[in-house]
Amino acid sequence: MGRCQVWNGGRFKVVREAAGYTTTDLGEIVGLTRQTIRNYEIGKTAPDPYMAARLAEALGVPSSILYSSEPAGSS
Repeated sequence: MGRCQVWNGGRFKVVREAAGYTTTDLGEIVGLTRQTIRNYEIGKTAPDPYMAARLAEALGVPSSILYSSEPAGSS
């Protein structure tokens, strides 16, 4: 069985904090609200692939860092 990529909000928060950004700072950089960034962190919502790539670029990491691999069909 294959693996699928799932957004990892907790990891996103750790990377954001390590980069020294507040939710407001990062939101301003990529054109999102502080609340949207927070929703990504708590797993309420997940960014589309384009926005995930923009967030990763702003944080200076590969976008794959912001995802976890799970076995396909495990959700």
